[in-house]
Amino acid sequence: TQELVMLLDKYTGDVVKTWVSVGDEEGPFYDCISFGNKLYAVGYSHIYIFDRDLRVVKRVNAEVPLMSITSDGGYLYTGGGWNDSKGRVEIRNLDLNMVRYKEMQKYGIIWGIGINPVTGEVWAVGDYRDSIQGIGVKSLMTIFDKKLNIKKVVDSMGIGSLFSICFDSIGYAYVVGSGGIARFDKDGNLKIIRSDVWGTKIACVNDQVYVFNDEFQSG
Repeated sequence: TQELVMLLDKYTGDVVKTWVSVGDEEGPFYDCISFGNKLYAVGYSHIYIFDRDLRVVKRVNAEVPLMSITSDGGYLYTGGGWNDSKGRVEIRNLDLNMVRYKEMQKYGIIWGIGINPVTGEVWAVGDYRDSIQGIGVKSLMTIFDKKLNIKKVVDSMGIGSLFSICFDSIGYAYVVGSGGIARFDKDGNLKIIRSDVWGTKIACVNDQVYVFNDEFQSG
């Protein structure tokens, strides 16, 4: 699988430019973030910086497959892992150099990561198994400070793998997984779970919450 980036016109949606990896690069990309006229993309094998014309500024190898990325403007925060590894959260500077990382205690994947706009804490969501041979996955949400010290862990909430997280203006978190959606207050206390809504991506826009899924997904 090759890595692919497409630049679209924001008004028409037309494709303006396409970048496709060549040679030994292995895809796919899983997530990206754009600020400061640069695009930061993470995936199975690499982390890239592109300029606004999709020219490669820098590429480094990913130590584990990376599924998500966010930033506070000063550092990059990434989450990932794989089925035979433990979930992992990383801090990198804007030149992609590793600052520090935290490995989860159990096998699993960090699928989504975000920064609470009220507390400034890093929230990571994903799943875990009790052992590498374990059958079935359990929900996992971990709250870190900016140095990746663990502040709170919420697990086994019963809505499967957690894929994505977003925040509203007062710091409430909304998390979507394969078996439902949950809302937490800014301190990570569970407020509501709904099992009739599920998906793979969630977005908070002007205090409206949007969930994206597909008709073939089941809880």
